Amino acid sequence: TLALIPIINAIIHSLIGSADVSAQLPPVSAIILIVLSMLLTIVGGLIPSKKAATKDPVIALRSE
Repeated sequence: TLALIPIINAIIHSLIGSADVSAQLPPVSAIILIVLSMLLTIVGGLIPSKKAATKDPVIALRSE
């Protein structure tokens, strides 16, 4: 996101024709986005693993 901000700002400035509006990412927001991404990844991995844990290992591996 930080790498894209200069490109986004260039697009905004060319569309508006003014440098009054700029996109920015505050550090607190960046940290919140990283933590949210980690939580979603963990939850997304726990759901299939919990389902696979209830199956017989041979059947679980054969179905994938």
